[in-house]
Amino acid sequence: MTLRFVIALAMIAAAIGASRHLSHGELVPPSRSFSSFPLELKEWQGKEQYFAPEIYEKLGVTDSIVRAYWTPDGPPVSVYVGYYRSQRRGAQIHSPKYCLPGGGWNRREERIRQIQVPAVEKPIHAVEAVYEKGGDLELFVYWYQSRGRTMASEYDQKLQMMLGAIRENRTDAAFIRFSTPVPGGDVAAASKRMEGFIGRFVPTLREYLPG
Repeated sequence: MTLRFVIALAMIAAAIGASRHLSHGELVPPSRSFSSFPLELKEWQGKEQYFAPEIYEKLGVTDSIVRAYWTPDGPPVSVYVGYYRSQRRGAQIHSPKYCLPGGGWNRREERIRQIQVPAVEKPIHAVEAVYEKGGDLELFVYWYQSRGRTMASEYDQKLQMMLGAIRENRTDAAFIRFSTPVPGGDVAAASKRMEGFIGRFVPTLREYLPG
């Protein structure tokens, strides 16, 4: 067990302890209900999708977006946004590194990257990963977001939760995940398509998440 891993575990334990034992402040709702999020984003057309009720119960989200968006000339991009107005009472964001393998997905490659979105000043810090299931490849891009900050690491998210609880009595956060098929194993093409969609999606999403 490395020193870095031990420090990370200590950070998570401290974050959870701080968020549970500080006095409960205002629960921070999303700026707008996700139900009003547009199904049409320029050339992308969306369709509502749904998890099974027990999945929503397990996730413990305050509000969520579960959709697929299409253009006429390529595979769809699936979207999941889960927003938590508070993480004090057992509702915690789960890392895909553990959830995806539980669903039968095997990680093939992964990297941390920055995504520059038009009209957004700071780049998004995200994980880009390729997973395989039953011979099919899927590209995933995801990040955590809290108080206007994006994070690729679940450890950074826990640290920000602790700092938010101490400084502002807030533990609200969102998890944002996109996925798209990788036809013919062309990861570069899938990544380009994904980045184009994220450029359409994120500027609107900013209107829904508290800063």
